Amino acid sequence: MKGPSIYIFYAIFILASLFHPAWAFAQCSGCTTTITTSTSSGQSLNGSNQKICITGGTFSGTININGTNNSVCIGTGATFTGNINMNSSTSIVDNHGTWNSSNFTVNNGTFSNFGSMTTDNLTTNSNGILLDFGSSFTVNGNLVNNGSMNFSSSVTINGNLTVNSSNGVVFQSGAAVSGNVVANDSLSFLGNTNVSGNLVVNGSGVLRVDGGIVTVDGNFDHFGTSTGSSSDCGGITVSGNSNNTGNFATDGTTLDICGNSGGGFDTQTGSIGPSVSNCNCSPSGPLPIELLHFSAKLENDGVLLEWATAAEMDNDYFTIERSSDGVHYEVVATLPGAGYSNKVLRYRHYDKIQVESTLYYRLRQTDFNGAFSLSPMQAVSPENAFASQANMRFWPQPNAGKELHLRCQSYSSTSFSTVRVLNVWGQEVGSWPLAGDAIETLTFPISLPPGQYILQLQSGTVLDNQVLLVQ
Repeated sequence: MKGPSIYIFYAIFILASLFHPAWAFAQCSGCTTTITTSTSSGQSLNGSNQKICITGGTFSGTININGTNNSVCIGTGATFTGNINMNSSTSIVDNHGTWNSSNFTVNNGTFSNFGSMTTDNLTTNSNGILLDFGSSFTVNGNLVNNGSMNFSSSVTINGNLTVNSSNGVVFQSGAAVSGNVVANDSLSFLGNTNVSGNLVVNGSGVLRVDGGIVTVDGNFDHFGTSTGSSSDCGGITVSGNSNNTGNFATDGTTLDICGNSGGGFDTQTGSIGPSVSNCNCSPSGPLPIELLHFSAKLENDGVLLEWATAAEMDNDYFTIERSSDGVHYEVVATLPGAGYSNKVLRYRHYDKIQVESTLYYRLRQTDFNGAFSLSPMQAVSPENAFASQANMRFWPQPNAGKELHLRCQSYSSTSFSTVRVLNVWGQEVGSWPLAGDAIETLTFPISLPPGQYILQLQSGTVLDNQVLLVQ
């Protein structure tokens, strides 16, 4: 097991900052074929650097993505009910519209959802990457991960969830799973989650619960490894039987276990960490307010936070929290709530801060008995920043230290970029030239030892640094 300092870095899951929806600024541009009306005609991309843009109507046909660096973009005004076969490792699919399909498999390449996503059974294979920044994501059947998945939306899975890949699955806003959850590898819940069936963490499985409660209606069998948070109260509440023969938060992180008898595990023969508690955390549940909106935007020399409620019940106060990594937050200000209200109330606070990199804000609502809930996260980026959150995306993170997959969308098709990996002393580990927005695999000249590195992207005179974690 790794020490707490490693998990401080591990908790900085850079996906939350790199994969920000601002990348959608280039939505459906550079198209070689544009479809604007409803059609069921099939399409195939067999050459290279081709892009199909579906900007209107309902597309119900099949698209085969072959060749090299070919992509499909579904615009905000379009509905997709067909199928896409991603047959190349450089395949790219971006959905900004309404996706409603039967079974869908991300065989190769990257699928990014910025809109509304509904599908039946969903699978990623070993070379498949699924990234979600959308408004909703629903899987009506089973979800099987053999590649990499990262969800910003709160996800509904009306079947089973199975995680088989070390690249794993991250639920940043929690999930609702109607069936069983089986973690054979890395699975992270960063928000309140409900599992209607059983939760099983097998011997090779690694479960991370950070800042939310995983409520298990069935049994919890823990044979692998679990880790919690360095600060937030999060844990697992089990209605059925709970059994631990593995390592439960032995890395010193904070994690709560609440069995059906009101204590810890029903059967305990494994290892328990020093910061594990029993039934001290409870699900925050829905906000006891009707939140109309919460926004954060640059204004003059700071950030303006605004929100409004349509109704409040038992609302003591609001806390504005700010983060530089999307995971660890500090208190910016506390404002009193209305207690009880049935009319629209508007709130605002100005955070006078120089925004030099992307900042994340959330609203914590606390009622009179101390229970609290969190709003969705809002991000603010400097106006003159080179948008690595928009233009550079890399994975997996944390990394095994052998290779890195990177996609860089340059300022123009003729611009040229260089990416470097530096160690903590600023020494260059390796450098690679990049051009265009193709997915590239960077193979490190040596196997990097665990630690923190800098991924540095240079385009012209603009330099941007991001943290790369190797474990």
